[in-house]
Order: sequence, then C-alpha cells, then structure tokens
Amino acid sequence: TVGGICYLYFFGYRLLPNHASKLETIRLNLKEYIVEAEVYPGSSLVGKTVKEAGLRNLKELFLVEIIRKDEVITPVSPDEVLEADDSLFFTGNTQSIYNLIQHDNGLRIARQDEPGQEQFNFVEAVIPASSNLIGMRIKDSDFRKKFNASIVAIHRDGKRVSGRIGERQLSGGDFLLLLSGNNHNVSNHEKDLYFVSVPRKVEPGRSALRVGVGIGSAALLIAGITGILPLFTSCLIILTAMILFKVLNLDQITRNLDFSLLMVLVCSLAIGVALEKSGAAQVVATGIIAVSKSVGSIGALAALFVVTTLVTALVTNPAAVSIMFPIAMSLSQQLAVPSTPFFVAIAFAASGDFITPIGYQTNLMVYGPGGYSFKDFTRVGAPLTILYTIICIGFISWYYHL
Repeated sequence: TVGGICYLYFFGYRLLPNHASKLETIRLNLKEYIVEAEVYPGSSLVGKTVKEAGLRNLKELFLVEIIRKDEVITPVSPDEVLEADDSLFFTGNTQSIYNLIQHDNGLRIARQDEPGQEQFNFVEAVIPASSNLIGMRIKDSDFRKKFNASIVAIHRDGKRVSGRIGERQLSGGDFLLLLSGNNHNVSNHEKDLYFVSVPRKVEPGRSALRVGVGIGSAALLIAGITGILPLFTSCLIILTAMILFKVLNLDQITRNLDFSLLMVLVCSLAIGVALEKSGAAQVVATGIIAVSKSVGSIGALAALFVVTTLVTALVTNPAAVSIMFPIAMSLSQQLAVPSTPFFVAIAFAASGDFITPIGYQTNLMVYGPGGYSFKDFTRVGAPLTILYTIICIGFISWYYHL
C-alpha cells in the first residue's frame, strides 16, 4: 500500500491526462444544464397538473424537479398539481425553455440569477460494464421509477451527451448526474448502476433488539474466525437470526445476490476441477517449473503470480483464483514445498489488476468521470503492477522462507 501510494503520488499522476472534475464543471456552468422557472401567483398553471399544463412532453426539455417552499419534489409525477410560487427545474436544451417562456403560458424565469446549489440533491453514478441498462434508451428503461431519480446530464468519454435525454442509449462507463428523491435507495439495483456518491439520509433510531442482534452477530463472527465454531455455522446462525428478528427479509437477500457472479464462480470452479482431473494443471505447473528452474521455488512463485495477473485482467478475480488454484497446488506438490505461499500469491495477484479499466468495477467507476482512455490505465498501471509484483513476491518469499 505504501509503495503504491508513493508511486502514484510521485510518478503516476504525472502520467495521467489533466481532466477537470466533470461534476465541478457542471456546477460551475449550472445554467447550461438546468434552468429554473417559476409559477407566479395568478398564473394560468395554478391548480393544473403537470400533464394538463403541457409540461410532460416538451420538445428538448424535461421537468426534473419542483421545489415548493421547503419541499423538494423529484421525480415529478404527471399528476402533480402545480401551485403558486413553485420553482420548476428543466433540463435539456436550455434555449428551448426561454422560447417556451416567451409565450404567455404561466411561467417566468426565476428572479435569482443562479439557482442555489443547496436546492439540488446531486447524485453521481456510473453504468458498470455488466449493467442491464447498456444499449437501452432511457425512456424505455423506466429509470425514474426504478431508481427514484432523474437524469440531468450524461458524460461519455469526458463529453456531455447532447440531445434529448430520454432518447439517449446508455453505454458502459457512462457518468450520470442525477437528481434524487428523498426516499432514494441505492441498494435496490446496484448491479445496474454504481452510485459514486449518495445523499445523506436520516437513519431511524435503532431499537434495543437490533442492537442486541448486532452484538450477538459480532460475537458469533469472532467465534467463527477464531475457530470456536465453524465459520459457515456462525454465518448461518447470524443470517437466520437477522431474518427471524426482521433485520433482513428474504426479498432483500434475494435482491442482493449476484447470480451472474455466482454463475461465473461455479463455471470457473468447474474449469479448475477439469484442469486438475485432466492433468492439465500438472502440465502447466511443469511448464512453469521448467521456465523458472534456474531460480527455484521463488522463480516458480513469480511465474505463477504473473500468469494469475494476466488472467485476472480478462476475468473476475474469483474466477481467476478458481482457475489458478489447482495449478498452484500442483506446482507446490512438484516442488515439494508448502502450498500456502502459492495460494497467497494467487490471492494477491488476482486482486491486482491495475492495467485495464474492465478488470475491476472501481476501475470502471473512474473511467468515465475522469475522461480516461484504455491506454491511460495501461500507461499508469503497468509500472504499478511491476512494483506490486516485486513487493508481493519479495514479502511472500521472506515470510514463508522460500
């Protein structure tokens, strides 16, 4: 960690392009993205619903938020009744809102020069590579209902996507600026949308029962870690207690199970078993030993580390570990040395993908907002990977006396 921080601070940042924060750019040019209008007293819109007022399907415009005194209404329902002094916030083609207001339709530009930023509940989000939203038009995705949020702006490869937001198709790595409702829940669909920042929520008071369940769960977890109870048994008891005492429910558990990841893990385990049963793992291990025989077990460890790093750049880290595990075991058996350092090596190597933006979800989270390219990751990540490999192999070899 210290080595990585030093490298990034003194060298890594100099290799990166200098892109300003996209969120700061939006805030500095807020009028370019959001225009505030108000329903003045005596307006013909007072008492009408959003749909009746003709504000539901505007050309190149979208009503994303209404502020009524201290109340923030977002997303805006077509059945929302407008009141005098309502502040309406539109996004899209800003010139169109001025054209709209030039007609006598009950709206006028707000008195203030700039809408106060404290009125906006900004939420940043990134579309992950595995999202079901990729390739889908926003208007067909039921986005507002699913995420209780409205899309204000989209950035792709460092540039704002122009045109009507509802007609845009989402892509992996897209950076979204959202206006979120008060009952915003980021956990419902986190497989489709990674929230980089979330609004602060007032947590309800914790009952004595929940506190007791929490303390008991922590005690059982410690018992599982220290070997007093089998870890699987401890986790099963904790999960059962949380369901019985209604800390969790089955819907929440099912919703947060990543079945795609489970399928990848099961399939990769099957590949690992096939490598072992077919003898392929032994052949690969023999090849690694042959290549590194001049430097002994340390060379074999280094070769295993490098191969695992390359594998994890293409697949998920659980899959990389599952595939390389039988090879690590066969390698240790042929060298007649303890297997633990080889298992530790593949664990570290599988978690060290810094070369590609697709290797891990956090890489993709900064890909769009930072305006980076694939080669930026390779330029900065390749030296970091070399440094990481040297430190890990050196420490493992010293710690396990190879």
